[in-house]
Amino acid sequence: MSDAPMNAAVSASDMRVVERGREAWKTIKASRAVLHREWYALGKAFEVGRKATPNGIVFRRWCGFNGMGGISAMTQAGIEEYARADSPHSSLPLAILEWYRDRDIALTTRPRGMPYRDATPSKDLPKAGANEPNLVEVIARGQAAWASIKEKRGARRALSRGSGAKAQERRDNLKSQHLKWWREIGEALEVGKNLNAGGRYGAYSAWLKAKGFDDIPDRSSAIWFSASAEALGDTPGDMTSPSSIRAWVYQREAAKRAPAPTAEDVSLQAAAEAIRQASVEMTRCVQALRSAIRVVEHAQQELRGAMRLRAHERSKAETKDRDQPHRVIA
Repeated sequence: MSDAPMNAAVSASDMRVVERGREAWKTIKASRAVLHREWYALGKAFEVGRKATPNGIVFRRWCGFNGMGGISAMTQAGIEEYARADSPHSSLPLAILEWYRDRDIALTTRPRGMPYRDATPSKDLPKAGANEPNLVEVIARGQAAWASIKEKRGARRALSRGSGAKAQERRDNLKSQHLKWWREIGEALEVGKNLNAGGRYGAYSAWLKAKGFDDIPDRSSAIWFSASAEALGDTPGDMTSPSSIRAWVYQREAAKRAPAPTAEDVSLQAAAEAIRQASVEMTRCVQALRSAIRVVEHAQQELRGAMRLRAHERSKAETKDRDQPHRVIA
């Protein structure tokens, strides 16, 4: 059957998008992994269908005609929402996650925001495929990394006080090691969070305590860092804390989004700088005046002391003269 009746209003370039969406849907149904790019491609295909068939009933017929049927309206809405994201690497919407849960699919890849049904014991976790990391190993690496960070805290403080090329080289090596450890910790935390997302209240907290992760500060930043480390590049100085790196990234992005200053802004900045310089100069003059006042006050105190001493000596001399007997001259 030709595509012409249902795809008459779809251009050739959009038809390629539809074909990619059709293949993506086939891959999603056949796979046990979370495939972000395939969901993204399916969402883009749905956007083409929405433009070609604005009516909801006709749109569902269009999806079935193009090999993308069998999806609930709620899941379709989630897929279209995901297609509006900046990239296929963002977290999947809840509607897509529920699609996985309804089918009780056991994830074997490192998930990004995908909830598991409950806190599955380690022995019951699905085995990894040839190109998939084992979740038990991911958690174990995170535990070892957190233990190493706590053990190296004293050494890091000692290295920060050193100077010279060798000390800097040791600091660089330790920084690189710390970033690797935090990345492994974040990956383990993400696994634990998703393992317990569908369980009872407090399941994640109990999991953290059982695995020794309950004393990690700002765990959300550690998870963020593990997902963003590859795109960050070099971090400034000896910065290794995920929370500090996250704040630095947000500040950098905010500076990039800031509009370029206009001529008026430049003139205002120049005026503000002139006022600041004048304020600094005025402060310097006030400090000099205060110093001069202190010198004058000190000199006045010394003068008053000298005058009191001189008056005391004069009084003593006068008293002595009065007390001496007058000699009678024959």
